[in-house]
Amino acid sequence: MTDVHEIKLDILRKLLFSKRLRYSKLKAEEIEGSHFTYHLDALLREDLIKKLDNGLYELTQAGKEYANRMRTRTSEMKIQPKLTTVICCVRTRNSSKEYVIYTRKKNPFFGCQGFPTEKVWFGENIEDAAKRGLKEETNLEGEGNLIGIRHYKVLSKKNELLEDKVMFIFKFENPTGKLIGCEEGKYEWVKEEEIAKKVVKPLEEFEEIYGLLEAEKSSMSFNESIHITDKF
Repeated sequence: MTDVHEIKLDILRKLLFSKRLRYSKLKAEEIEGSHFTYHLDALLREDLIKKLDNGLYELTQAGKEYANRMRTRTSEMKIQPKLTTVICCVRTRNSSKEYVIYTRKKNPFFGCQGFPTEKVWFGENIEDAAKRGLKEETNLEGEGNLIGIRHYKVLSKKNELLEDKVMFIFKFENPTGKLIGCEEGKYEWVKEEEIAKKVVKPLEEFEEIYGLLEAEKSSMSFNESIHITDKF
């Protein structure tokens, strides 16, 4: 339900502010009956509302969660920022720091280099998402330390909003296991002194996150910023 019809939105809004309603209370007088029923039935099929034995309609659990995203003054469904973790693996070999750098093999930012990321799924703990992503993306395991939270808005050069994401940055020191890539990207350990040569097309957030790792501050930090890109 990306483009939601105004009749569906009106039904959801009315049920958001009521426990249960009859058909006559849900339908606006100016709407033709079959047209209204078409959208009402669609919400039933999508399991966002349900009809009770007494003829009343109410939101389902999924419907309550969905309708709660609505901007109630205007009955608009708003897209929320994406929650994601950044997986920063660091180890020391022969007195030299090494970082796991990956090259993306999917859009957006196809061919860019940076630190792996993993989305936080609904109901999932953020730290668990980072550890899951570490295993799924790299085949490595370890305990992560949250070192920063960043809110990035990524704009095109035409000032179009491309991405709005909140990123939880985790540092995994000396993770164990054999580094293995996947279809989403090429992964490799890169020595600190070779970072500039290897990362030739950096992800927009890479420079700041790499600087955060290098600073090795003990306290977690938060920042919001805007990036303008032509790599998307």
